[in-house]
Amino acid sequence: MRLRCVVLTTVIALTVAPAAASAADPPVLAAADGVQATLTAGRVLEVRFTGAAAASPTFAPGRRLDVGCGAHPSPPGLQFNGTDDSTARGTGNVSPQGVLRVELDKVLPVDACDVEGVPGVKEGGVVTTVARAALDPAGETWNDEVAHAAPLTALLNRARGTTAYRPASALTGPSVIAVDGPSASAPAGQIGYWTDGHEHAVVSSLSAAGRRLVIEDLGGGMLRTNVMVQGGVPDAIMLNGFGDTASTGVLDDDDPGQSPFHGDAVTSAEGVRAHVSGRRLAISFTGRSAAAVHRVAGRRVLVTCLQRPAPALFGAAVRRPASASSAVVVRVARHGATLRATLRRTGDACLVVDDGKQVAIAVTSDAGRRWWDDLRTFSLLDRLPKSLAAPGGTSYLAPAAIVAKHAGLVAIAGPGATVRPGRVGVWTDGAQRAAVAITSPSGRRITLADEGEGTVRTNLYAELAGILSLTFG
Repeated sequence: MRLRCVVLTTVIALTVAPAAASAADPPVLAAADGVQATLTAGRVLEVRFTGAAAASPTFAPGRRLDVGCGAHPSPPGLQFNGTDDSTARGTGNVSPQGVLRVELDKVLPVDACDVEGVPGVKEGGVVTTVARAALDPAGETWNDEVAHAAPLTALLNRARGTTAYRPASALTGPSVIAVDGPSASAPAGQIGYWTDGHEHAVVSSLSAAGRRLVIEDLGGGMLRTNVMVQGGVPDAIMLNGFGDTASTGVLDDDDPGQSPFHGDAVTSAEGVRAHVSGRRLAISFTGRSAAAVHRVAGRRVLVTCLQRPAPALFGAAVRRPASASSAVVVRVARHGATLRATLRRTGDACLVVDDGKQVAIAVTSDAGRRWWDDLRTFSLLDRLPKSLAAPGGTSYLAPAAIVAKHAGLVAIAGPGATVRPGRVGVWTDGAQRAAVAITSPSGRRITLADEGEGTVRTNLYAELAGILSLTFG
């Protein structure tokens, strides 16, 4: 399922996801730069670098490059329809004739390929796309949309101020123009920008085929876009959130060797209790959590406390102010079941970490309890099948047919309908539109919707800063 892969798999695989392009990255070259590709017998890919591409040191003879190829139908098909293994991959070296010959690991229907630099130690393991090659007209359309969509993500990031979006007059660059409303289009070759001056903003451009490509922050953490993957939207949001959550710093605990703790972090379900008095924090470990924390008795651990970030998507909205988190290293008592620490501020939830391994999560406020409830609710999405369509189908099944086949799903009346906590609600129109919804015990409703023609509407990403905070501290 495309949405499931993008939303869940990418969150889990954050540390190995391709990074957003930076000023230091080489430019991504395509057909106009002399990148051409052919596929023989569905498996042997040859990418030829001529013209400007041949002159680039990125494609010099002997350079080792990865390739990932996929299918990108135009117009886009059903978003809740696919598999988790839809990319054919391979690795090869550029020949003296400027040809990268790769045998793909599987035979799949593919129409476009990304050529990626093989990361070394200096690159820190970060994979960067260096070229895009099309195998047919659908691949050419895909590559064109990617080239148009990436600047949209960058602009929306840049447009976000501390509390609201900036006016168009504050955004420099001849390619950006103000448009009259959220549905208005900019002329070809330019990016249209509109905002209500608060949390609602839209960026858009026209593809070579005349399709309006758009990313819209609707406010309140709701995103609507038809270039979810083309524009690298998940990566952009996660990298913003990750860059912030990592900013608390990893303090050296001076303990020798690896942490002896193993398994999942203990929480309130295992008996973790927190008491706050001013800047003083006491975390008590009762029940099953007492045995778990005993594994790190006598060791120095990092205690990090965080405020729950407000639901948001782009730019500064994702980043917490420096005062929103606090960290200190303390020693776990060899005897006793209470950990005490004095912090700059205690926030809504606190993590106990030993050598990068989460030992415990303690909620310290009502907001923290709601936060934890919301994050646990995300696991319900694992109940979703890979597809909401019949095998090989081009339309969604009716909700009754879907819930009859899959336990834990219930039919809902429409894309905006709610579902009681603990269930996954599913709606389709039996054609091209579908939606799934979950509700946290806190009352927060999370939705993912396919509005047809490749357009996705979701507020799932608004919680990424929170997920990353409680994942990486």
